[in-house]
Amino acid sequence: MVIKFGTDGWRAIIDQDFNDRNVAMLAQAVANYLINLKMERRGVAIGYDTRRKSKHFAKIVAEVFAGNDIPVMFTEDYTPTPALAYTVLKHKLAGAVMITASHNPPEWNGFKFIPYHTGPALPEETSAIESEISKVYGKKVRRMDFEKAISRGLITLYSPKEDYAHWVLSFLDLNLLKNKRLKVIVDPMHGASCGYLDYILSQIGCEIEVIHGTPDPLFGGLTPEPIEKNLHALSEHVVLRGADIGLATDGDADRVGVCDVNGVFISPNQLYPLLYLHLIEFKNMKGNVARTVSTTHLVDRIAEHYGYQSIETPVGFKYIGKLLREGKAIIGGEESGGFSIVNHVSEKDGILTALLAAEIKAELNFSLTSRLNQIHERYGFMISGRVDVRCEKGREVVELIKRSSISKVAGLEVSKVIDIDGIKFVLRNGSWLLLRASGTEPLLRIYAESNSREKLEELLGFGKKLAEETSLKLA
Repeated sequence: MVIKFGTDGWRAIIDQDFNDRNVAMLAQAVANYLINLKMERRGVAIGYDTRRKSKHFAKIVAEVFAGNDIPVMFTEDYTPTPALAYTVLKHKLAGAVMITASHNPPEWNGFKFIPYHTGPALPEETSAIESEISKVYGKKVRRMDFEKAISRGLITLYSPKEDYAHWVLSFLDLNLLKNKRLKVIVDPMHGASCGYLDYILSQIGCEIEVIHGTPDPLFGGLTPEPIEKNLHALSEHVVLRGADIGLATDGDADRVGVCDVNGVFISPNQLYPLLYLHLIEFKNMKGNVARTVSTTHLVDRIAEHYGYQSIETPVGFKYIGKLLREGKAIIGGEESGGFSIVNHVSEKDGILTALLAAEIKAELNFSLTSRLNQIHERYGFMISGRVDVRCEKGREVVELIKRSSISKVAGLEVSKVIDIDGIKFVLRNGSWLLLRASGTEPLLRIYAESNSREKLEELLGFGKKLAEETSLKLA
């Protein structure tokens, strides 16, 4: 089997391609990669989410690293991805491996490598690991029994919870939050933030009620993705309990979902301008904003108003993380709900983002929805959306569209074409349409943003028709 890293690691079906042999082989490839680097930093952290066999696979990875004389800090229990990334930062490790398929359905699992810089692995890093895979394919990996490795001091059990909680609290106005005593409904979606987000919120005096707060490999029958259709229970609890805000995280807690005081879901593209303005106006932070090509342009308008830039990247937080590490932006985000800020880990952090959303609510005397309306009044109304089209030849479809001459999209004149990831048509009135192939599934993703819901639907319809007609030409 050929193991290839997608947008954020390698993912496959448990006990099919994601099996003991392939996981051990990939762990050996990563071990070889780290040994070849000859870094002064030594040691790795290994964590896992609440999926079926995640701890089992994590132990295999630990045994391989121990067998290669690489010290391992092994989490005692399931762990959020951002907490594992912080462990790399705090202990100056060479990297970490997280066993997770993040927001994928429960039959999936994944292998995520986090290098020393605490962000997702960059293309040159994953390419180097993939080249090592070909060298170890079919060969016996070096492996040491888990208990034997513990006795020899090569594997150490630890919990990052307290250190991580202390770290993320340092980014917040604790006096404000303690004085407001927010009532918060927390939904970990049966994933890795169970016992994390609620614990941290309790440290600042919030009144907490948790739903879906027990680890469950099947995630209560839902896919652990904090999108609107999966957060009806959270929305209902916010209204029923008279809570100030509802906060959800995905399977490994690197993505966030937010419900307002009225139970209304705040999409990531709506949350992003709230976060960016909060950093500028409340926290007095100064700097650019970074976003993926599929994320709202409303943050561009805010940046321009304050004399900053919006930096556009391909989809994948690895590109955002690099900008944060280099200090080129104070916040980075993507439309799928992943955000992080400067001077933190350069990995997506759904827990810190949830805490910042709570801080925004504490700072306001009204709802997040009302604040969003203020932003629209100041910078213009924008609404975004996405549809997916099943397509086995997504990349070929996009390449064919790139070669065509399209001057108008849904009756609007094209002012600029961007092809850093897929093909994006920026239109004269500020609307845009993006078509790109998924990095993890046989799908063509179609994104759009406009100044009215009607025009948004027109743009998405145009994109879907364009994709389908182009696919027929390749049949």
